[in-house]
Amino acid sequence: EVRIQAGPTFTPEALTQAYEILTTGTRLEGSSLVVEASSEEAICHACHKWWTVTPSNCIGAVCVCPFCGAPGPVPRAPVVELLGTS
Repeated sequence: EVRIQAGPTFTPEALTQAYEILTTGTRLEGSSLVVEASSEEAICHACHKWWTVTPSNCIGAVCVCPFCGAPGPVPRAPVVELLGTS
């Protein structure tokens, strides 16, 4: 088992799929990936409302305000952190 914490711009499904592909033929093949999501707040520079960043709000390095639809940058660089293995 490999445990990671991922920023809100990553979906657990995408990370799990990538993990399965990348571990094929390695010692980690067949192990499971446990994704712990982290939350992050952003402020819209157009309507000035705070909101929680989710994968459905972001595409690449752009997030879209769920209130007014204005595009803006991802609040900080996407992060994936290894928490541990067992």
